[in-house]
Amino acid sequence: MSNRTYKGSPPQRNPPLARSNNSFQDKSRPQHAVLLTRHLELEPILESHADKLFEGLRQCEAYVYIPDDPPSSLGTLKERYQKLSRRVSPDGLEAWLNWAIRIKNGTTYGGYVQATVKLADNNALIAYHVIPSYWHQGIGKEAVAGMLLFLFKEYEITHIEAHIDTRNIASIALMRSLGFTLFRHIDHADSFKGHVSHEDHYLLRRQDWRPHFTIRD
Repeated sequence: MSNRTYKGSPPQRNPPLARSNNSFQDKSRPQHAVLLTRHLELEPILESHADKLFEGLRQCEAYVYIPDDPPSSLGTLKERYQKLSRRVSPDGLEAWLNWAIRIKNGTTYGGYVQATVKLADNNALIAYHVIPSYWHQGIGKEAVAGMLLFLFKEYEITHIEAHIDTRNIASIALMRSLGFTLFRHIDHADSFKGHVSHEDHYLLRRQDWRPHFTIRD
């Protein structure tokens, strides 16, 4: 199961003429934090995670409702993760936070979660990807809940968004279970894999957020 946002690094931009005072580098953030939940360890994505996630991310079932395709090669995934490990956009205005989902007390990985934090606007866009062999085990909800707790704790975020294809009933249910509410619908948002994609945009405001547990980082 995956919800749709920017899968991987957001679109590249031209560098600004001057760096904003709100840039990622100007804020002291534990962007390298490992997040511990009851059953999971969320590890900041590194190039080395490509070896651990590649086979699982090749499972096509998880890509039905998103425009992305499975990674074409291990080398391509390593290159992608090497870029993501910088955890900041080239202009320093966005934090690109990605965590690999590791099952506690083991060596297996169940997918990843990600957040694009717009530092000047104090909001974030999130996504998650659970490898099909780990579906229906609560991993996606626990991982996303852990990420939400980190984002609201460590950043001055006013709200968080998730953009989901309307056919993706499982992801919609997951976001609703975490307190997200529908605030915008977009017909014909995209077209991929022979189908038109309509999108529902979900929102969680800081004042409406209720932590589902305490994490230790």
